[in-house]
Amino acid sequence: MFQRISSSFVNNSEQANKISTTQTDQGISSINLINTRNNPSNLQGQVRQKLQYEWKNLYRSLNGKDLNENGTVSKKQFEDALKTTGVFLTNEDMKYLSENFGDSNSIKYDQISQNLGLHQNSFNLMRETHSRINRIKTASNMSSSAARNHHNTSINIIP
Repeated sequence: MFQRISSSFVNNSEQANKISTTQTDQGISSINLINTRNNPSNLQGQVRQKLQYEWKNLYRSLNGKDLNENGTVSKKQFEDALKTTGVFLTNEDMKYLSENFGDSNSIKYDQISQNLGLHQNSFNLMRETHSRINRIKTASNMSSSAARNHHNTSINIIP
């Protein structure tokens, strides 16, 4: 007995449904309509797919905004980076990211990278390089500030 299982997705702004059919050599034996809108694993896959193509550029942008170097940025910084890289996420996508990788004010982009399978080993080098650049800038600012203070200091000698 021949059996073939197929499935297809029907998507529009009102619904996201999966149509699953089981077909035998005598004809279609069952048709199932499954609502996938609120399925967390499906939503995770959709978000991953939207982020995947531009993730390297998005990660680089977020890494540059991460002043504490802890893999976390504000929600506003995350949304700005999305706009800059041309990635569109729905309110539902953002809610999913906030609930799973942050809170109402911040997003843990490093966790997103790891947990959604978007992370590449080269990102670790990127973070290390960014960290070194920040340390050099800080040291440079401190030394130029000290030099300015030294230059402005004068000693008055009274005869």
